[in-house]
Amino acid sequence: MYAKKLTNLGIETPASEVINTVVSMARWLSHNHPDATVFPISEEPLKRALKEASIRISERAEEIDIVVASYDRTFDYHKLQIAFDAIWYHKRARLVTTSPDRYCPFPGGRGEPDAAAIVAIEACTGARRSDYVVALRLIESGRADVFDMVTHRFPLEDAAEAIEASAGGGGIKVAVMH
Repeated sequence: MYAKKLTNLGIETPASEVINTVVSMARWLSHNHPDATVFPISEEPLKRALKEASIRISERAEEIDIVVASYDRTFDYHKLQIAFDAIWYHKRARLVTTSPDRYCPFPGGRGEPDAAAIVAIEACTGARRSDYVVALRLIESGRADVFDMVTHRFPLEDAAEAIEASAGGGGIKVAVMH
C-alpha cells in the first residue's frame, strides 16, 4: 500500500524498502527488549510480526513488561483491564505505541479512531507512552532522517488545505508550520 502511494507521488519505491509501524515495532522490540513479555493491543499483522520475531506475548498482567497499543478494531474493556493491571496494579509494564495518530483520515472527511486504546490506557493508568522519547533520540542521533518523510508543508493559515491533502491521500505526512 505505501509503496504504491509513494510510487504514485513520483517516488519509485519497491515494497521491500517500506518500513511501516508493524515492521518497526517488531524490530525495535527485538533489538531493545528481546527478553520482554509483550501484550499487543493490535490487529493481527502486528501480533503475527511479533510472533515471527520470537517476541513473547502474554495476556497475564503479572508477567507483561511492555504494553504495545496500536490500531485495534477489537479493543474492549477486557484488553484495557489487562493493560491497566500490568501498568498500574503490578507496576511492571511500560506503554509504547506504534502510532500517536488520534484518528486515521479517509477521503471525503470521514475518519476512523486510531488511538482509542492509547487514550484509554493513558487516562486510567496515568502512564504516558514513551515512543516520542525514543523517536526524538533517533532523530537527535542522526539515525532517523525525517526531513524527507514530510511530503507537504503548509503555513498555519492553510491548515484546512493541509488536512484535506492528508485526508485525500495526497501525502504521506503533512506538516503545518507556524
